[in-house]
Amino acid sequence: MRLAVLIAACVLVAAFPAFAEDTFATCQMPEGSESVYITEASGLEAPEGLEEMYTLMLDANDQSDIYITRMRYGRALVSISCTTDVGPGAAEDLLALWPQAAGCIAENVGFVNDSASCAGVESAFGYDALVVRTDIAVGEENMMLLEAQCAAFYNGPDLIEVWTLLPAASAYLYDEQAAAELASDRADLEAFIDSLNFPPYAFTQDE
Repeated sequence: MRLAVLIAACVLVAAFPAFAEDTFATCQMPEGSESVYITEASGLEAPEGLEEMYTLMLDANDQSDIYITRMRYGRALVSISCTTDVGPGAAEDLLALWPQAAGCIAENVGFVNDSASCAGVESAFGYDALVVRTDIAVGEENMMLLEAQCAAFYNGPDLIEVWTLLPAASAYLYDEQAAAELASDRADLEAFIDSLNFPPYAFTQDE
């Protein structure tokens, strides 16, 4: 199952919300990064060895607005999604979905850390959110360990998910160039996440 709207997929049963018409997030783009709507994301170039990482993020979905951001060297990805008309709800309700979400991830990867300690309720972007920090391994012959993080929260009736995915530092112990590119992308990723802002739902509706 795609990471981009994993929590939303666990929430949705038979709802088919329309695309959000209002701006649900603002950010500052790091130099060299690019952000595209999910329907255009197949054009993003994956560095060699990261094809499966991209596959986890790039499946299309017709129930949410999803934007994929690729850092300069393509070694870190972010998905930001908004699924409308599924809330309001509580972060504790989303936390209860973590075992189900981890099970869905496990169906498509070699390994996922599904420990209960990987998920909790924390403050993220000014909201009470489900925050997940976990490890995922992809690949059959040459497994690569990925770091995945998610913040999922309700903004009024909208469910917002922010997923980040990048290789663990240990993935490039013997490739200095790739290691340097990953370090650069990691720094840009952190700056990008710090810049994200999600205006309260009532405010966006007044615009």
